[in-house]
Amino acid sequence: MIILLRHAHRTAHGDNAPLSPQGHKQAEALIRLLPDLPATIQLYSSPKLRCQETLKPLSDHLKQPLRIDQALAEEKPEETHTLFLERIQNMLRNCQKPCILCTHADWLMYATNRNFQHAEFLMQLL
Repeated sequence: MIILLRHAHRTAHGDNAPLSPQGHKQAEALIRLLPDLPATIQLYSSPKLRCQETLKPLSDHLKQPLRIDQALAEEKPEETHTLFLERIQNMLRNCQKPCILCTHADWLMYATNRNFQHAEFLMQLL
């Protein structure tokens, strides 16, 4: 089982913007929204602060470490599109399951063939 999450609401569109107060509420709500997770679930986050902050309450609640993985980062300017897609495929194939992957809209769009660019993904769950 793999659960894919886009980071919660952030303060701004800066490169490493933290979560807004609304985003912190959304992150806390994950505990309630995902009540029956397996004890062995692995939590993976993009290196960006907003992704780490999204999973932190769940990590604390489950007493599971948060694994920071560069494979969950947004597409990099120096990275070819083909390499970006390979990075996504490798992460989905190689992550230790069951797991939650917290990442970004571009990553999710290519991983799922859906457009999350303007979606408030976690807000819709609340």
